[in-house]
Amino acid sequence: MSRKLIVGVVALMCLASRGASAQTWNSTDIGSVGAAGSATLNGDTWTVNGSGADIWGTSDAFHFVYRSSPITAGQIVTRVDDLSNTNPFAKAGVMVRENLDPNSATIILDVKPDGFVELMERPHSGGAMTFKDGRQLTFPVWLRLSWTGVTLWADTSTDGQNWTFLNSAATVLPSFTGLAVTSHDNTQLATAHFTGTASVQTFAPPTWTAVDVGDVGTAGSAAVSNGQWTVRGAGGDIWGADDAFRFLYRRTTINAAQHLFMHVDSITDTNTFAKVGLMIRQSLDADSATVMVDVTPSGNLEVLQRKTKGAEMEYLGGAQVNFPVWIRLALSTTNGGVLVSPLYSYDKQHWSQAGGSVALIASDPVLTGVAVTSHDPGQLATAKFEGLSILEQRRTPNEIGSPGLIGDAAIDLTLSEQPLQVDGAGSDIWGTSDSFEFVDDGAATALNGFGWLVAIDATHPFAKAGLMYRDGRDPDASTVILDVKPDGGIEFMARLCKGCPMQFIQGAHVGAGQFAWLTLTRNGSTISAEARPSNQSQVFDLGSVEVPMTTPLSGVAVTSHDPSQLARGLFANPTIK
Repeated sequence: MSRKLIVGVVALMCLASRGASAQTWNSTDIGSVGAAGSATLNGDTWTVNGSGADIWGTSDAFHFVYRSSPITAGQIVTRVDDLSNTNPFAKAGVMVRENLDPNSATIILDVKPDGFVELMERPHSGGAMTFKDGRQLTFPVWLRLSWTGVTLWADTSTDGQNWTFLNSAATVLPSFTGLAVTSHDNTQLATAHFTGTASVQTFAPPTWTAVDVGDVGTAGSAAVSNGQWTVRGAGGDIWGADDAFRFLYRRTTINAAQHLFMHVDSITDTNTFAKVGLMIRQSLDADSATVMVDVTPSGNLEVLQRKTKGAEMEYLGGAQVNFPVWIRLALSTTNGGVLVSPLYSYDKQHWSQAGGSVALIASDPVLTGVAVTSHDPGQLATAKFEGLSILEQRRTPNEIGSPGLIGDAAIDLTLSEQPLQVDGAGSDIWGTSDSFEFVDDGAATALNGFGWLVAIDATHPFAKAGLMYRDGRDPDASTVILDVKPDGGIEFMARLCKGCPMQFIQGAHVGAGQFAWLTLTRNGSTISAEARPSNQSQVFDLGSVEVPMTTPLSGVAVTSHDPSQLARGLFANPTIK
C-alpha cells in the first residue's frame, strides 16, 4: 500500500511514485575529491566508484547517487555486496542529506571493507559528524534507513527479510536520499556494488519483523496484504524449556501502559496443539522468558508463561472460543512491577479476561508480536489474522460504520518522539454516516485541544487522515474533523447533530504528499481549527464551529474512500492543550 519508487534500467534512472510525478536519480561528487567518481547500472546491480578523504568531521568528500525530491516519511533500502579496501575507513552505504554542500546535515548507515556497519549523523550543517552505533557483519549486507519528519531508524539484515534494529537518530527533512561511496584515499577510487534493487519507499516507519525462533524444522514466512496477515510457522511447540515457532514482532518497552491485539481468523489443524497468539518475549532465544495468549485449531484459548530464561513453560488458564476472535495482551505498571492481562472479545468493545493477570519478569527492551507454531517440525501451520496493533492503553483503534476492512494502528514506544501509524479503509467521512478507522483517547472531556503533524498515503483523491472530536462511536455521530487529503488539500468539516449531513466549513492547501500541522482547539462546544505546512511558513485560520456533544471523544481518523483497500495515515509530534 505504500508508494514505491523502483530502480530503473539506466544509470540516471527515472522513478515514479503512485499518484506523484516522475522522480529523477542523479550521480555527482560531493566535496573535494581527488578522482572523479561514477555510477553505472547493469541489470539490478549498481557499480559506484568514489574517492574522497572521508564522510566525517565537518565536511565530506564522496560520490553520491541520489534523488532530489524531499520525502517527509519513508525509507531507503539496499544491499551492499562488496567494497574495495582502499582504506580501512572506506565506506559504502545509504544516506539522507539536507543538501549537496560538503558540510550538510547528514545521516549515513554504511559498511566498511571489513564488514563493520556504522550509523553516523551530522545533526546540522557545519557541525561535526558523530558515531551513533555499529555492529560487525559480513558481506553482503542489507542496510535500511527509515524516517518520519522527526525520527530516523537504522536497521541491518543478512537476507533482506529479517531485520535487526541498530539505533535511532534525530533527522532533518531529507531533501536528498541515496547511495554514498568514499575511498578515504583521495588518490584512488573505491568501488562498491549495490544489488537487490536499491529503492526509496514513502510512508514507512518501523514495521513488523518476522523470524524463526528455535529449531523449527521447516522455515516459516510472513506476508501482509491490505492489513490481512498470513503467517506460516513450523516447530515442535511453544512449551517446555524451549520453543520453536515463527515470530512476527516489534521491539517495545515495558515501562509504559500499552496493549497489543489482533483479530484471529483461523489456523490450520496441523496438530491439536498448534497455536497462533500474541506474545511478549525477552529475547529471540528459544528458552526466553515469555508470556503468551494463544488459540489452537479447536478454539482452545490458553494463557502460557515461562517466568525466567530456561524455566519450564506454565499453563495459567484459558477459555473455549470460536473463530474469528479478538485477542489482546494489556500491560500495566504497578509498584510491584509489570502485569499482563490476557483478554478476548468478539466485537472489540466487550472484553473477557482469560485467567488472572500475569506478572511479567523482564527488562527493557522486550519483543512483542504474534507467534505461530505447527507443533510438527515437518510441516507449516498457516495462521490468518488482521487488526494487528500496538498502542498506549489510553488509545484504542475502532472501525466506525462498515469500513470493509479491519484497520490497525501502531506506535514505537521505545522512542521519545512517537509517530503513530494508522491504516484504515471505509467509504468516507461525509454525508449522514461515516465509515473509517478511529484511534481515540476515550477521554476528550479533559482536553482543551490537540495537534499532530499529519500525512496520508492513499490512492483515492478523497481519502482523509486527520484529527477528530466525535460524540461517541456511532457512524452518524456529531463530529468535527480537520483532515488532509493526498493532494495536500485541508478540510475543516462538521456534522452538527446526530444523523445530520456533514458540512464543509473551510479549507486550505499544503504540498502534495507532505506533512501538515493540524490543530483543533476546544472551548466547551466550540471547536476551532488551524493548519500549517510542515515548515510552518504559513498559518491557516479555518474558523470555528459550535457542536454540542454528550460523550465527546478525541482522536485521529483515517478513511481510504475505498472499502476494498487501506489508506495509511502518519501522525507525528503530538501536542496537547
